Amino acid sequence: MLSKFIRHSCSSSSSKPSRLTKKECISFIQRCNSMRQLKQIHCQILMSSLQHNKDIMEDILVFCTRPQSGDLYHAERVFETLSDPSLFANNLMIKSFTKDRQPEKAILLFKRMRKAGMSPDNFTFPLVFKALGELRTMAEGRKVHGFTVKTGFEFDPFVRSSLMDMYAEMGAIEATRALFDEMPERSVVSWNVLIASYIKCRKFEDAITAFLRMEKSGVELNEATLVTTLSACVSLGDLEMGKKVHGFMENRGIKGSIPLNNALLDMYTKCGCMSMARRLFNEIPSKDVISWTSIVSGYASSGLLEQAEKLIEEIPYKNAKEILPFLASLLGACRTNRNVQMVKKLEKRITELESSLVANRWEDVTEVRRRTKDQGIKKTPGCSSIEVNGIICEFLARDASYPEKTEIYSLLSSLSRAFHLEEEKEVDMRMIEMV
Repeated sequence: MLSKFIRHSCSSSSSKPSRLTKKECISFIQRCNSMRQLKQIHCQILMSSLQHNKDIMEDILVFCTRPQSGDLYHAERVFETLSDPSLFANNLMIKSFTKDRQPEKAILLFKRMRKAGMSPDNFTFPLVFKALGELRTMAEGRKVHGFTVKTGFEFDPFVRSSLMDMYAEMGAIEATRALFDEMPERSVVSWNVLIASYIKCRKFEDAITAFLRMEKSGVELNEATLVTTLSACVSLGDLEMGKKVHGFMENRGIKGSIPLNNALLDMYTKCGCMSMARRLFNEIPSKDVISWTSIVSGYASSGLLEQAEKLIEEIPYKNAKEILPFLASLLGACRTNRNVQMVKKLEKRITELESSLVANRWEDVTEVRRRTKDQGIKKTPGCSSIEVNGIICEFLARDASYPEKTEIYSLLSSLSRAFHLEEEKEVDMRMIEMV
């Protein structure tokens, strides 16, 4: 009926366009399934002189700001036509700007709200703090923090948690901790934010300590707590702590969801405990692409290349595009382990799959790289850590600040000369970059 109405209303043969009622407009907008349809209905709304109806225009905004089918540019144009946008409309646009990685626009709109005398609510502040966290503007963040105190939202649980997260994004973990300590009551959400904040600031040991404190406090842990804590164990390479978290789950009868099982699997593989990783993998009832990637990468990085290759054959993939990431992971491990024979074998297989899948599409790679550079996106430096006599030593790629760097590089150079390692044939890595 909707498509039929649109075709009839927009047809040039119609001598007089149909005028819509408010009820019809809202009904049609809610049944829309594309921006093309919405724009046609918007046209009918204008011809029906209903463009000043707040309910109708807010419904248009809701549709335009949908992540998958919407159009934020059109939403902006609609929003600017509103003479007196409601708090709901303002919050919706701030949220959309932040999600679309346009935090500057989100903050400008917030300032317009304040200038117009509109009072924010406990939905507005978390959105604004998220945008400020992305911008990393400490001075502006402190101003808005002060505004929450004046408006009485300082101790609202959601506002407080988002404020803690904003300071963590800016690297001000002391401010995050101070806010946490000032809270009269600490919920599972506030504890989770504290643990996640330590991890964002690379304070992994503090994150583990916070987890242990949380457990003793009697607050009921949830899945987010466990997943976040396991990521800290991975960063530290702390297998024993990871096992404790796993044991805690089993003692409490917590059945892992797919994300939680994958976090456990990732911990075991990256800490080098492949026996437990495989046991857990076999017990996972529903495996997704992350599950398969973790176990294959774990075998490959541990030098168990034959097991990794055998496991790849068991992956229930539908097409070449789905299997290429696993082959790429295995190829990278083979190069690291200097398994030339398997490198050649994998090269051949990847080339065959790639040629049938993405032939003559190197221009797409160039375009993606250009956009990445324009947006200032940088690859996260590689990081590894090792525990020596109870002390965690962490190394970042190209980090020259480590105190014993001279001795470390000298020893590596001596080892390299002693083994007389031969340079293997350089592998064409274009396939890896495409995956």
